[in-house]
Amino acid sequence: MSEAGIRVRVDAPGATVILDRPERLNALTPGMVAELETVLDDLQQEKRVRAITITGAGSFFSAGTDMKEMAKAMERRDQHGLLEMSVMHGFHEEVKAMQQLLELLLRLPKPIIAAVNGPALGFGAAVVLACDYVLAGPSAALGWPETKWGLAPGLSAPLIRRRLHLAQATSLLCFGKSVNADNGFRLGLIDEIVANDLLWAMAQHKAQELAGLAPHAIALTKRLICETIDEELFSQLAVGAANTAASRTTFEAIEGVTAFAQRKAPLNR
Repeated sequence: MSEAGIRVRVDAPGATVILDRPERLNALTPGMVAELETVLDDLQQEKRVRAITITGAGSFFSAGTDMKEMAKAMERRDQHGLLEMSVMHGFHEEVKAMQQLLELLLRLPKPIIAAVNGPALGFGAAVVLACDYVLAGPSAALGWPETKWGLAPGLSAPLIRRRLHLAQATSLLCFGKSVNADNGFRLGLIDEIVANDLLWAMAQHKAQELAGLAPHAIALTKRLICETIDEELFSQLAVGAANTAASRTTFEAIEGVTAFAQRKAPLNR
């Protein structure tokens, strides 16, 4: 495991990237986001690896962005209660890195499988939806609780809309809803449900299946999808990132994220 909380296992023709911070429900820090990008770049160059699986250690896939770290940064405010400029700039850079990670997942020439072993929330759910194939165990769930805490799910919005029609996406995102594995499969957010203890084995089976196909053809197909069907997705992610970063600077977000860190309910609005 790296200091950033990412562990990599190579079992050719597959490789598994494990979010390994179970004591914090695999909440993603800026360091983990950067490490994920580095690891994916490295695996892209590894000729033995034909498919990449992303999963979580413990009972969660990922609780999303590390809200406790965000709350700590939000303590730096001026006499009017506004965030310091350096904090706002830092949030902008963090969200930009999150956007770049999602774009890398979408553009990577090798297929990426999400093995969702438990809840994937917020940005964790965005990572799942940026993968090419979503395997899930019965304990999996996808959720977007950001609006409860004064934040906007800007990076998830284009990705959930990619799989659902507008009314379904709006309902899940605006109401901060979660869906379990069965409902996620029914809606089309999850491609296949398998027993939790078979998730990794099934991901390896998919890697073996992909190894029997032409790698350059798969890479060209992913590129074709990005440049045709998903042509507008990347500009939508840029808009979503801007809105996500902006939402972090509001009084609602400061109050909500602080309440989360203190394990309190947000104030009635």
